[in-house]
Amino acid sequence: MRSRNQHHALLIWGEEDSICPVELAEFYHAHLQHADMVVVPKVGHCPQMECPERCVAEMLRWMGTA
Repeated sequence: MRSRNQHHALLIWGEEDSICPVELAEFYHAHLQHADMVVVPKVGHCPQMECPERCVAEMLRWMGTA
């Protein structure tokens, strides 16, 4: 069942996240109606700390389309 949530969301997930695996992001993405997902290769649990420039670029790109 899909969420009734009408808010837009951007999921930025590290491909190598050992705490919250990518499968969890895929679950959220499948169940949130208005969610976009970016999986960042070679990044773990904290993409905002491991590759802040990439995260900012993805957020700016996403805000231009939301």
